[in-house]
Amino acid sequence: MHLLRDALSEGISGFGVISSKRSKPVILCLGSADRGDDAQGACCADTLARRGIPVRIIAGKAFELLDYFKSHARVIIVDAIVSGAKAPGHLHRFDGPPADAAGFAPSCSTHGFGLGEALRLGAVLKTLPERLTIFGIESATFEWGAAPSPEVAASMEKLAQAVAEEWESA
Repeated sequence: MHLLRDALSEGISGFGVISSKRSKPVILCLGSADRGDDAQGACCADTLARRGIPVRIIAGKAFELLDYFKSHARVIIVDAIVSGAKAPGHLHRFDGPPADAAGFAPSCSTHGFGLGEALRLGAVLKTLPERLTIFGIESATFEWGAAPSPEVAASMEKLAQAVAEEWESA
């Protein structure tokens, strides 16, 4: 009985008892592969997967994100950024209190109610992760069927490298 108690306190994935505080962060790559610069999430995920880094590609809908927020202590998000403050191709990084990320994340999105709304709702519901890092390339084009803009495409490797370094250092 003592061995079972010790095993459960350490966390056994087969029983669903995993301490998220000790595990690597979950990487969530948001966006649509066929919507121009919004493809950066899928492109980054592909590069990270080829490096053996586990990643999840999700649509980025608010309630889907909330599920990840409440079940992971550490979350890394990749999503297209439109701040208007930087030129397309600029790599953005946010790493701060999760409640402050709502001001960084877009309030409108190709995902409908997306990251910005999930962060604001998560703050109200007190379900934000302990630590949140957001990466994204300043974007300009989101047309259906379009490829990423040349500026965003040129920054993709830099984005994947920054996310990989963040994950590996956790």
